[in-house]
Amino acid sequence: MADGVCGDGVMTMDQPRVMFVTYGAGHADIVAHLLPALAAQGLPKPVVLALTTASLRLAHSACTLRRCADYLPMQGYEQATARGGDLARGLWSEGSDVSWGETCAYLGVSMCDLEVEEGRDQAQKSYKDMGRKAFCPVRFMERVLERECPDIIVTTCHVRMERAAVIAARNLGIRSVRIEDLLGYSLLGPYPYGKLGRLIPDAEWPDMAVVMNAAVKEIVVRNGFPAHRIAPLGQPVFSEWKAQFFSTKPTKLFAGIAGPKPVVTYMTTPQENILRAHSKTWIALARRRPDINFVIKLHPSTAEPIYRQHYGPFPDNLRVLSKEPALNVVKASDLVVLFRSTVGMLCLLTATPMIVWDTTGDEELLPYVTSGAAEIAQDDTDLEPMIDRMLKATSSGRPPPHSLFDISDDAARQIASWLRAGAPECIGASS
Repeated sequence: MADGVCGDGVMTMDQPRVMFVTYGAGHADIVAHLLPALAAQGLPKPVVLALTTASLRLAHSACTLRRCADYLPMQGYEQATARGGDLARGLWSEGSDVSWGETCAYLGVSMCDLEVEEGRDQAQKSYKDMGRKAFCPVRFMERVLERECPDIIVTTCHVRMERAAVIAARNLGIRSVRIEDLLGYSLLGPYPYGKLGRLIPDAEWPDMAVVMNAAVKEIVVRNGFPAHRIAPLGQPVFSEWKAQFFSTKPTKLFAGIAGPKPVVTYMTTPQENILRAHSKTWIALARRRPDINFVIKLHPSTAEPIYRQHYGPFPDNLRVLSKEPALNVVKASDLVVLFRSTVGMLCLLTATPMIVWDTTGDEELLPYVTSGAAEIAQDDTDLEPMIDRMLKATSSGRPPPHSLFDISDDAARQIASWLRAGAPECIGASS
């Protein structure tokens, strides 16, 4: 059978009960795009455990929305809210997109599990040394899955509670699926394309992984994940971006900013230290260069009022945007600057010139530069001359350099149909 087509093999069920565990607004967007397709397949309304800002993205979606706080009180977690409150003080603010109660529950159940695993003193030390990376609340997720009784558990990345959900599903004999957001990095870790990846321990593998295309499948297989457990069915958000790009006319979003001056957009990262340094440099650059219109497009997890309060006032030639769709922002930009963001995929779709602004000295996380799709500014002083040079370039942009960035037309329908069949292994794929 052709690559990318899965048969009816290993497991089928008439109407499987699907549960999603998803972290943050960006990954929740994958789930939001899948829900209508699942309904069209006649599947029961899915349960979604929406972690942190994911609940905002899914608040009005066709699902049974759960938060960590909804499972409390729970036997064995009597102290969860208090434990979480101790950790949340100093982290949470009134303007947060996640409520105080949910913050306490999320941190609290995780700390309770860590204390059971390591003892209270060692758990406190682990949290002090590693922060939330110390958390993997498998015991809590086992209780959640026992309460919800899903046939299939679907995750969208490999951090903390999503990681715990896959392990818990394995412990309970529930089929697990990971929908990769981009290039398989939740299975391989954040390693650059073209170098040997480090596959996560097999005890943490999902039963099946959905990847964007055959080229991504090849990367994951080359690094040791079984081919018959990979379904190259696409990524629903990118499919919609592609459809929107080719079906809509360009619009002028920035009245008073777009015009004879070029528009250069910085797509922010949620990483506080990087965001702080980049914002100060970007605002100073805008003040220095009134001949260019600058845009700051905030990451979904960054609250615009707090950002404005912290970094404003802004020069007249700089706009801060948060609600506008990323696709429209990219289409209205002459040049996009980003740190480590899947928004680079939009630049590839729209042939918008792209700069990766990464001064960390680390290996490249996403293969925009190594594949030839972007240039990189590795020092803040490189940024301004690079912007000038790229704005003067006669080329309007670059096409995707190879099949690594292929985007399917109908990923949501394909994935929904496959989930309805029980998320079967791919027939004809060698292991």
